[in-house]
Amino acid sequence: MIHLENAVFAWPNDDAVIRMNDFSVGRGEKVFLKGRSGSGKTTLLSLISGIQTLQSGFLEVRGEELKKMPPHKRDVFRGDHVGYIFQQFNLIPWLSIEDNILSPLLFSKIKRKREKGNHRERVIELLEDLSLQIDIRKPARNLSIGQQQRVAVARALMGNPELIIADEPTSALDEDRRKDFMDLLFGECEKRSSTLLVVSHDSLLASQFERIEDLNDLNGVEHV
Repeated sequence: MIHLENAVFAWPNDDAVIRMNDFSVGRGEKVFLKGRSGSGKTTLLSLISGIQTLQSGFLEVRGEELKKMPPHKRDVFRGDHVGYIFQQFNLIPWLSIEDNILSPLLFSKIKRKREKGNHRERVIELLEDLSLQIDIRKPARNLSIGQQQRVAVARALMGNPELIIADEPTSALDEDRRKDFMDLLFGECEKRSSTLLVVSHDSLLASQFERIEDLNDLNGVEHV
């Protein structure tokens, strides 16, 4: 699903932030990528999702080299094949819960084709899977932190993307709720055969993953 070789990325007029020789994630694999704050975690995710591109090296996602795509094609690729769970959830507060969850279908014909039938029923089904029973017509601004998190996951799963990326997904939860949340996320990815890449500095999450990687070891750039 993800293959990276000799990858170098630097922000304009700055030293390299990413310098990685080799990193791969297989289809259907669940990988925990840990790294301290400032180690380049979010930059790496922006490269994998096609928001940024490498200065040099090779990065392939789902068999396609992102650097060869023009920006609008990368946007379409991300919309079609990636579900992203942001650290701050990034829900649109004035939209309803339903509209937030359905928003990926607005930008992807492929995801719309995958979600056949009644979209409202699909939203309710996803929220039930995530143990959240709530009036989906209410605006997202009325949600608690834990509810926002589950809605953000439902949005990421809408359209059954092949790759789910989660950036510090449990930062707002206590220890017990972290485990429950990760169990839910694992279960949903298993149902869809989705690849899962979780990036976090929270070492307590690592015990739930069979594969753990340390960005501080993978990345040849020294961060202070």
